[in-house]
Amino acid sequence: MVELVERAGRTAVHDPESAFLLGIAAAQVGSPDLAVRWLAVAVNGLRHEGRLGSLARAAFVYGFNALPLADWKAPSPQQRKPGGWRLKPASHFMMPAAD
Repeated sequence: MVELVERAGRTAVHDPESAFLLGIAAAQVGSPDLAVRWLAVAVNGLRHEGRLGSLARAAFVYGFNALPLADWKAPSPQQRKPGGWRLKPASHFMMPAAD
């Protein structure tokens, strides 16, 4: 199965549903780098098509697989801006917001 997913990773797929299924398959066989690549295509395509239910699922799986690949020592663009991150009161809870 891993070989099939890696072979599929060498081809270009522009259909967001196919990319979503390939991303899930890559995640299931333990290849988060391939999963993130396919799921990024799926998220962009589903957002463009306005398919919000599938977009939410694809974005969740993308985030879950991108987490172990993150470079935690690299500063985010918001941290490089003056002021960086701050807490912004919003009704009854606090949420992070960028300046």
